[in-house]
Amino acid sequence: MAKRGSRPQKDLEAGISAEEARRLARSMMRRQAILGLKAAAVFLILVLGLPLLTQFAPEVTQTPIFGFPLAWFLLALAFYPITWALSAWFVRGSETLEADEARRFRESRR
Repeated sequence: MAKRGSRPQKDLEAGISAEEARRLARSMMRRQAILGLKAAAVFLILVLGLPLLTQFAPEVTQTPIFGFPLAWFLLALAFYPITWALSAWFVRGSETLEADEARRFRESRR
């Protein structure tokens, strides 16, 4: 009798075992987690960097950029475009990881 909650080790539609499918999924999740941690680190640097810069180097944050002090320029005008660019980088990177994983899978099946 099979354990409760266990799944049979059938071949999936792609012709791989359920165990191999789990291994591929774990590999993909690990690579995407690393990418996510990189994006989160950059975001945290952006979010925490400005207050720290204002605290420890106020003369830098008062440098005028287009008529605004640097701190205001970054908060009001640059923060959202930088966040959008970071998000686009993450999505593009994630799609590239998925395409690479699919290509590696197809090559392993030849």
